[in-house]
Amino acid sequence: MKQILSFFVMGLLVFVSVACVLSCSDAYRTIEVSLEGQHPWESTCHRPMWYTLVWTDGKGGFQRLHLDAGTRSVSIPVPRGMDVVFCAYPLGELEPFGGVFHPLYAESRMTLTQREGCIAKLLQTLSKTAAGPINCLNYPMLLSLLDDILGDDFRTVDVNRLGKDILNGVLSRQSIRRIPPLKAALTNLPSGLWVSADLKTESFWLDSETVAVELSLPEGLHRFLNRELSLELRLLVDGNSGRIFQYVREPPSFLL
Repeated sequence: MKQILSFFVMGLLVFVSVACVLSCSDAYRTIEVSLEGQHPWESTCHRPMWYTLVWTDGKGGFQRLHLDAGTRSVSIPVPRGMDVVFCAYPLGELEPFGGVFHPLYAESRMTLTQREGCIAKLLQTLSKTAAGPINCLNYPMLLSLLDDILGDDFRTVDVNRLGKDILNGVLSRQSIRRIPPLKAALTNLPSGLWVSADLKTESFWLDSETVAVELSLPEGLHRFLNRELSLELRLLVDGNSGRIFQYVREPPSFLL
């Protein structure tokens, strides 16, 4: 009798374990997440960078994964039935490549781009406050609106208006407002090629005969690398005051 009971208990444990595994597998799907192309500084330095991959867990928290230099894709289990927001930060600190995996996408793969990086970064910030609206965000609709109104450069969006409407569940065409870029006249910089960290911002060359270089920059932080001199230029565009602050420093040690 004890032997029969023992076999019964063992069988029950196996059944429960299998049920748990099946339940967990039903709750997640595995997707392949890839990075689009190279970061501009990777091309300039002729070496791949490492990345920190961050994605939403649907509960207001985040999962993180270190991607070794040269790793361009990885398989990730994500919750079913919700939008999952991804950001891949070059060297753990530069502006991210980004994207959102929508639950109705048929393909189990996605590509993170610099273009969508600023939007993904905003959505991850909002997720810390209220995960619900981000989990059920209609990302294909948002992407279509951004494409139609802003064109190629999503960095010009009014993040305050957009974020507010997303959290309130009233995303519409009126949620997308473009903030015009500011003109920046750069002077008193060392000579050489200054390579932008963002594909949407023009890199520039300075020599002894160049008095100033004028750039058109959206609000936020912009970074440029002068590889020959091992220097980094940072430009902070303040949309509220209309001022642009600039300073030069050493770049991340990985690039030296």
